[in-house]
Amino acid sequence: MKINKIKYNKEEVLDLMDEQKNDYEIIIGEQKSVIQRLKADIRKLSAELESYKNRENLIMLTLRSSEEKAEEIRRQSELEYAAELRRMSELKARWNGLFAGIEKKFPHHFAVRKSETLLKRIDEILGGNGTAKEKFNGLSDALKGYSAPFDPKEKVERYLDGVEEETACTIDLNEVLNPGELDLEELCKEMGLMEK
Repeated sequence: MKINKIKYNKEEVLDLMDEQKNDYEIIIGEQKSVIQRLKADIRKLSAELESYKNRENLIMLTLRSSEEKAEEIRRQSELEYAAELRRMSELKARWNGLFAGIEKKFPHHFAVRKSETLLKRIDEILGGNGTAKEKFNGLSDALKGYSAPFDPKEKVERYLDGVEEETACTIDLNEVLNPGELDLEELCKEMGLMEK
């Protein structure tokens, strides 16, 4: 650009300005596209953030609901254990009455002695400290091994063969055939089928 002593050459100034204007327009165009791309990224990331917040809320609600359900199940199981424990205590009380009668008739019988051991163990469990669940589990453990399968055919064969074992019951045929007076009401009360 040539500078006149008094002034600049107008055409050269305009050309220079056009050149600068084009350069700035290119830069501004690039910046606008960068800004648009960044705005699009912001919208996309905002949508993802909102999605994650919704998921987080859903997870929190699910966890809270699960915790409440677990607590409800725990309370329900404790109530069921306590109810079962009460039923076991009632059964034990009825059994004690029935067992006392059996013990008087057969004091030295093997099954009676084994039952005494079981009753002592049940008393320890029911009277001890601990939660209802621990007591119930203790009762379940104590009862294992006390129920043996009963095979009537084998019992009859042993009886007919004359094999006497410690656990065998003796049957008085006269008592079976002629029971005398039978008070059904008293029998039902003894068996716990009727209230006393």
